Amino acid sequence: MPSMLSCIVLAGLRFRRLSLLGVMHQPNDITLGNMQFVLIVCFVFPLQCCAGIASRQISGTFWHITDLHLDFYYTQQKGCPWSTGAPAVNPGPFGDHKCDSPWKLINSTLQEMKRIQPDPDFILWTGDNILHARENKKYLSTKLVLETEMNLSRIIDEVFPKTNVFCVLGNHDYFPADHMPVEQSDVRTKIGDIWKKWISKDQVNSFKKVGYYSEVVDTFGGNLRLIMLNTNLWDLWNPNVSNTDDPGGQFKWLESLLQKSQQNNQQVFIVGHIPPGVFELTDDDYWFYPEHNVRYIGLVQKYHDIIAGQFFAHNHRDSFRVFWDKHRKPISTLWIAPSVTPHSKEIQTANNPGIRLFEYDRRTSQLQDYVQYYFNLIEGNANNQPMWSKEYRATEEFQVLNINPASMASYQRRLMCADVGCDVTGPECEDNRALQRFSVINSVSYDFRHCDSICQRRHVCAMSELEYDAHRKCIESKLQCRPF
Repeated sequence: MPSMLSCIVLAGLRFRRLSLLGVMHQPNDITLGNMQFVLIVCFVFPLQCCAGIASRQISGTFWHITDLHLDFYYTQQKGCPWSTGAPAVNPGPFGDHKCDSPWKLINSTLQEMKRIQPDPDFILWTGDNILHARENKKYLSTKLVLETEMNLSRIIDEVFPKTNVFCVLGNHDYFPADHMPVEQSDVRTKIGDIWKKWISKDQVNSFKKVGYYSEVVDTFGGNLRLIMLNTNLWDLWNPNVSNTDDPGGQFKWLESLLQKSQQNNQQVFIVGHIPPGVFELTDDDYWFYPEHNVRYIGLVQKYHDIIAGQFFAHNHRDSFRVFWDKHRKPISTLWIAPSVTPHSKEIQTANNPGIRLFEYDRRTSQLQDYVQYYFNLIEGNANNQPMWSKEYRATEEFQVLNINPASMASYQRRLMCADVGCDVTGPECEDNRALQRFSVINSVSYDFRHCDSICQRRHVCAMSELEYDAHRKCIESKLQCRPF
């Protein structure tokens, strides 16, 4: 049984930590004004006091933001004809669903993050900061790429000056897009200099040379390692890496880190921009070279016991992927976060801007939950003010106790078993209600069209079959409502 004295010591340590960090007056933290009250409570209710303080020490949070795609040309009058070639739908002060993010949307995003959780353990920033341009040479250059990276890094640092930001490069963080070289480049060197506050000294040279690096998060003895990938090395559209077995030696490096972490019983987060597997809105669009896709899946299967999370982006949509072992047991989940940019692509509709706050156990590094927030762009433009709100909490939305692989496989099965013809207003159509709701949150509450059997099959197959051949068989077959 914890003693009253130990609880008071915990309170004091928490108080001292906040004083040192200079965040004494942040919401929900113990401040000088209420420290006296906390000590009194600890005397009267020692068990409750100790449990409450310990839970605050153990439970941590981190932000995941991605695909900002700053459009420095955007104006409400012009829209963004350089981006899609089509006129903007309803351009407003915060942008348009045909366009990338204007500065006002970027600033609003960061201010909302600060309002919700100003003191996260860290921020994952997973790339693609440069605007989409149909005529690259006319609207973009290496100089503009570097200026964009500098400006976005500066505002993030201004809003979160005491927070570590762990960054990876997207396929648009180079000029021209999808052409990042394997060997060291001037662009990567200069971005490394921009990000040197956030990258350890012993890792910054690795980033400059090959674009990948690793960091240890110092919570409860450094139990968590972040592996920051350069997925440009596996990008199907990158001509600089075609027909190469291990571009930049990234697979060899990745396996050596996973092996070392496994030997040391250290948990790992794998972070990248382009995800493996197949895009959920089409039958056969994928981004990794086939051999790289197979190799990545194999590493996750081999080292799944120490992989506590996988965090990717690129698709602009909200989704996830389940990895399985040879016995069809769910062993790992990959999370695909939606973008900040609302920009639509040729193969998908637009989305609302989104940001995600994960909750995790600092002792075990296991994910507990996350909350997805979104910006209603139509209402925000109409009212000329930010319209951020909570879209959903994962455990509530998916009706699961936690977000571990078994829980997400169980949720995926519900979507697979849904009868898309069932009336969602009826009492016996819970699975179809879940499917229709998932289709909405996939677009960050923008696209409310009915998800038919084709839509269902694409979502379910993308979630459950990351290998290209297995995915193709899934798409070509009738979905079978079977237990995993």
